[in-house]
Amino acid sequence: MRFKMTLIDKQIMALRAEVETAVRDRAANDAAFRAELKRDPHTAIKQLFNIDARLDIKINIIEEQPGEVTLVLPHSPTESELPDEILDLVSAGTMSQCQCPKRPDGMTITRN
Repeated sequence: MRFKMTLIDKQIMALRAEVETAVRDRAANDAAFRAELKRDPHTAIKQLFNIDARLDIKINIIEEQPGEVTLVLPHSPTESELPDEILDLVSAGTMSQCQCPKRPDGMTITRN
C-alpha cells in the first residue's frame, strides 16, 4: 500500500529537509555546536532556531565514520512531529518569522 501525501505532508517534509540541512551545515562549521548537538540535541536545536524541540520526540544524532554510509528511512510524516510554532508557519506559508540561521553560502533559510 502506498502512502498518499497531502499538501501539508509535503510541506512538513520540505521543512524538515530545510531544518536538517541547517543543522548539518552549522555542525560542519561550528565545533562547539557539533559537540552540543551530540551531547544534547534538544538544547542545540533550541540554540539554533530559538524554538523548543518537543521533548517527547527522541532525536538521534549519528556521526558517520570514515568508510561508513548511514541511510535514514523516515516513517510517514505526521503533523504531530513538529512544534506548533513550526506548523503555524507552514500553514501560513512562511518561515520568515522563524529565527533561522544563515547557511555557509550566506543565504538565510526561509519559506515563502
